[in-house]
Amino acid sequence: MGDAVAFLVAGLGLGAVYGLLGLGIMTLYRATGVLNFAFGAIGVLAVYSFASLVDAGVPAGLAFVGVVVAAFPFGMLLDLLIMRRFRDEDQTTKAVATIGLLIGMIGVVGLIWGGGLRSIPQWLPDWNIEVSGAVLPSDRLIVLGVVAVVLAVLWYLFTHTRTGVALRAMAGDRGTAALVGIPIGRLTPLIWGLSASIAALALVLVAPSRGPDAATLGLLVIPGLAAAVIGNLRSPAGVVAGGLVLGVVEAETGLWAKAAENALAVPFVVLLVVLLWRQRNVLVPALEESGGRA
Repeated sequence: MGDAVAFLVAGLGLGAVYGLLGLGIMTLYRATGVLNFAFGAIGVLAVYSFASLVDAGVPAGLAFVGVVVAAFPFGMLLDLLIMRRFRDEDQTTKAVATIGLLIGMIGVVGLIWGGGLRSIPQWLPDWNIEVSGAVLPSDRLIVLGVVAVVLAVLWYLFTHTRTGVALRAMAGDRGTAALVGIPIGRLTPLIWGLSASIAALALVLVAPSRGPDAATLGLLVIPGLAAAVIGNLRSPAGVVAGGLVLGVVEAETGLWAKAAENALAVPFVVLLVVLLWRQRNVLVPALEESGGRA
């Protein structure tokens, strides 16, 4: 029972990160129509920069804040220098462009930091809480707290500020937002910057427990995408709930020895199942029509 509770808390911490990744993906998609597969790679650059700063003697907390803040202008530059060229293209072309960014940024990480694995410091406080015989990992509890604060800040931004209201209008209908005078051209880079900062925040929080491999960290876009799809790329609450469920299922899978080594496949399986479920109204009539012709 104690192990199950400990794995539950660990799963909630991991799921909170997945939910945060999903929120970043959803926010950018709703406002710009771009499904950003490079989201994880942006976080990888932040993780490796964070590790380098810590190695250079910068306090981990300051390095954490620094890379999250620096990710904002980096995200803006991605839009201004690259993605703006695809502004009038369809969503598929934009998504493919972000896959190119994913590959390119992982390549940049290799050029700057070399092809070997990078040591990611365990920078969160290393203490545990014991409750009813269950040892609760401190890092996951801290992650839960940080993500809760971030969600509160995002809620305030989007509901109590003029910029946030304009961004929500863009998310609802970009065409209508432009007609009523909302400066889409100026706000789109801000959305990219916000999304990049969320990616940096999430990846630096989860990297110490996920390992130093750049490609593996970059593919964390998949569980983030799964959480966003569970929330239908529209509901922030649904995205967060989806991320929490993913994290708990993945963590609890680790309780069974035979399934533990495949726990990382859980987000891929969930994403596939959700996509098939969402397409059931399209696939079933097609199958019935095919059967009728037969």
